[in-house]
Amino acid sequence: MANETNIIQKSAYLRGLADGMKLSANSDDTSKLLLAMIDCIDSIAVQVNDNTDLICELDDEVDSCSDCLLYTSPSPRD
Repeated sequence: MANETNIIQKSAYLRGLADGMKLSANSDDTSKLLLAMIDCIDSIAVQVNDNTDLICELDDEVDSCSDCLLYTSPSPRD
């Protein structure tokens, strides 16, 4: 879980840098581009975090199913 937290923290750090640099969407084209890129990174970071949570849930489900399948598989003698 450290990686998804790390990407969100890095995204927040970039947002803080942009705020500290006083980048504005109303200023030059470079500032607009950087802010748009940071918005995109924010969205990606949130999606990665959500996907990681879902993958962990699915992994738990697969583990519980594999235990059931191990004991309910037909015997080769049947």
